[in-house]
Amino acid sequence: MGRRFVDQELQTGSAALDIELSREQAHQFKNYYNAIHKWQSQVHLISANDNDRLISRHFLDSLTIFKSCVIDIGTQIADVGTGAGLPGIPMAIARPDLHLSLVESNRKKASFLGYVVRELNLLSRVTVHHVRAESLHQTHKRQFKIVASRAVASAANIIRIALPLVAANGLLVLYKGLEIERELDEAEIALKELGGRIDLVVPAPVSEGDGAVHVIIRRD
Repeated sequence: MGRRFVDQELQTGSAALDIELSREQAHQFKNYYNAIHKWQSQVHLISANDNDRLISRHFLDSLTIFKSCVIDIGTQIADVGTGAGLPGIPMAIARPDLHLSLVESNRKKASFLGYVVRELNLLSRVTVHHVRAESLHQTHKRQFKIVASRAVASAANIIRIALPLVAANGLLVLYKGLEIERELDEAEIALKELGGRIDLVVPAPVSEGDGAVHVIIRRD
């Protein structure tokens, strides 16, 4: 496949997730795809092994959250440790009603995100926060109905960083690999301290992605 954007792969994969993309949305994904490869030589956005499977491993995997969670119209969502904008940018493209806050501490990656948000005409509903997530605990505490993260940190660390941003009865959704039992055991203390509980561990329907399961944590 090389780096050629394959519209059919995107359309087929999104349809399997019960997501119908318009021509405009497919074009936004194409521009996003091209932007990642354009910046990749300057900013390490994805693994070199993923250059030829960006659609399946990252775009479609990001969208699997819509199979695991019911997300209401207009929901405020934060993506913590977003990196290249995953899962936040694909979520924003697929659901034009959502409002996304992308949290990224790396300056170069945050610059890339700002560029992409402008290029895809998402400025009205996607905000880039070039900060460590902990710095939002005071200004954005309990603000988001959903917080998502595909970050590679341990579940316990992500919970301590991200759960304070989740509104009461809101959800923290972690994209994780299959070997999750030990991580969740180690996260019990953080969950008790911060008032969270594991609702579900759901298999993600895209096998190539990093998110082999979604760990769904509810904030009391």
